[in-house]
Amino acid sequence: MSKAKSIRFSDIINIHRPFVLALKSALRLGIVVKRFFAHNYLNLHIMEHINIKEHTKESLTFIFYEADKHFSSVIDAVKANSNRSFFLFGLYLSIASFSFSEVIELKYEYLILLVGCVVSAIFLLKNISPTIIEISGSSPSDILVPYFSSFKKEELEMELLATQIESYNESIRLNKILVSKMSNRYIWSFKILLFFILVFIFVFSFFLFKSN
Repeated sequence: MSKAKSIRFSDIINIHRPFVLALKSALRLGIVVKRFFAHNYLNLHIMEHINIKEHTKESLTFIFYEADKHFSSVIDAVKANSNRSFFLFGLYLSIASFSFSEVIELKYEYLILLVGCVVSAIFLLKNISPTIIEISGSSPSDILVPYFSSFKKEELEMELLATQIESYNESIRLNKILVSKMSNRYIWSFKILLFFILVFIFVFSFFLFKSN
């Protein structure tokens, strides 16, 4: 009798191991993104107006290109969060479909997994919905304004560079806030499902051993 119990319990572990491994992998990816961008966001303040007299054209050009690279990295992080969220959402659908088929067969303990998937998916919905992000560059109407008419030649180029750097900094700051929120939703969604999976394994194991 104890041997039969051992075999059936190991079957439970083997059935759910792929789900757990996939979820662990997803969580690790989400934590890395969250820690990195939460750290950088906390250290990114609203920039004061750049005084071009304290810079050279070369230094402003260098800052501009560095800002452009950093902006691209943040946009890549937004895309990565969306892609990982779609993957996790697909995993939820798979588990939910499997659980629903089991519930139809009157295995009501699978309701725990089904409810867990629904709740977790709700937390993740904003991550897979259309997202408003800050874009780089400026429209001509933002640049062709009277403010710049007082600058001439190289001074004008430096002021335009300074203005674009300030614009980049604000866009980076707002996009990092977005990344932080997406990462938080991603991780909480995972934690919720993990909780329901653990409850399910406990309940399933309890009824299994009770029946034997």
